Amino acid sequence: MAPAAAFGCVILDRDSLPLGGVEVELMMSHPAKGPWWPARGVTSADGRIAFDRVPPGEYLLSLRTVQHGAVELGTTALRPGGFHNLGDVRLR
Repeated sequence: MAPAAAFGCVILDRDSLPLGGVEVELMMSHPAKGPWWPARGVTSADGRIAFDRVPPGEYLLSLRTVQHGAVELGTTALRPGGFHNLGDVRLR
């Protein structure tokens, strides 16, 4: 079994301000295995969030919040045992 992958980002609102204390839902979709909803998390005061222990592979990633909308991040390769920084992610 391959070691888990991890990634993180800073969640911003439509005005590019960090969203602190907001619940974020992660959706991952694999081209062969289909959708997988592995995690929810809460952003730190400065809008940071990390998702660890996700399966490595290439996924279409989407993040959403109830109050502030969602964003599709496109296809991202998550390396086994690696951490991928997605940078600033602005919700729509």
